[in-house]
Amino acid sequence: MNIAGVEEEAVWFFTHRNAPKTDEIKEDQKVALSLQSPNSYIFASGSAKLIKDQQKINKLWKDEYKAWFPKDTKKEDISLIKVIPKDGEYWDYTSGTGILSYMLGSQPKGENEKVQM
Repeated sequence: MNIAGVEEEAVWFFTHRNAPKTDEIKEDQKVALSLQSPNSYIFASGSAKLIKDQQKINKLWKDEYKAWFPKDTKKEDISLIKVIPKDGEYWDYTSGTGILSYMLGSQPKGENEKVQM
């Protein structure tokens, strides 16, 4: 999934209202996020809520989302997923080796920190 927006207390995603993940969130709001770039990795856990707010959809909307939602945002069956992280951990490998080192059996080198949000 593509991150639609980040605010102090939340990470936002677009989804189709009838996507299987919406049923999963209705059943259990506990979620985990895993994000990776070439030199960093972030893991966060928290809770998710399904939001149908046309003003927020319009605020977060980018033309690139038309690939997944080709109709007008008012006609499309769009919902937002609001993830509120509770705690997380990040690894910064800009000055060392990354997660690949760990997967290959050696100790990664870089910065690591656990955070409470």
